[in-house]
Amino acid sequence: MADGETGILRVVSFNIRYGTARDGLHSWPLRRRGVRELMRTLGYDACGLQEVMNQQREYLAAGLHDDDWYGVGRTDGFHEGEQAPLVVRRAAIDVDDWSTKWLAEDPDSVGSRGWDAKIPRVATVVRGRHLASGGDVGIINTHFDHRGARAQHESARLIADIVRLDASRRWLVMGDFNVGIGAPALTALREAGLRSALPSSAGGTFHGWSGATDRQRIDHIFIGPGWTVVRSGIRLDRPWGILPSDHWPVFADLRPS
Repeated sequence: MADGETGILRVVSFNIRYGTARDGLHSWPLRRRGVRELMRTLGYDACGLQEVMNQQREYLAAGLHDDDWYGVGRTDGFHEGEQAPLVVRRAAIDVDDWSTKWLAEDPDSVGSRGWDAKIPRVATVVRGRHLASGGDVGIINTHFDHRGARAQHESARLIADIVRLDASRRWLVMGDFNVGIGAPALTALREAGLRSALPSSAGGTFHGWSGATDRQRIDHIFIGPGWTVVRSGIRLDRPWGILPSDHWPVFADLRPS
């Protein structure tokens, strides 16, 4: 529930930058308090994170006691490798089931690398009930490959198929797609009836530790039929003056319609 508004679902997508990167003054031990504080203040009901190593997940989860975490490491299906977890506030969504799908020819093959992707990529899928409205919802959080053009296209098709096969739900798809909102790679999502929750004027998300707001927006929230956007945008918070990541998080407040 966003800022106490009844019936509103706030969703957030945030690439937190993997914790083993050699980022000097932006290394994980120096910014982890800032990331956790930002997550506390975002007021989300569902938050999709990307580039999460298990040590990062454990640190963040220890300070976010009202949330449940869904997702696994992309390397072994347990703890190894980056995760794209969904963090769900249990008072907002009653989760029925969840799964991790590898963005590959066989999405159930653990650790698989699809098409021309540089590395394995995953999507976390959660199905449940929005408690405020009583409606069934589906949420997908993902991180597309940064190099493979075919992998980006096919990953979008895979996610679109998940949505189509369970079309009675109100769907949300979020993540770091590594392409702009109008990219041909995302055509399959648009053809499945999904649309951007953010306006084209929202600004950029990836800033490469510069703090810039005018670079490309590669982090997106897509919504299916049944949602009305109340407000949406990019959060530029710097807790205690700390840049929390090399991406800015995006958010959307949604009302079932």
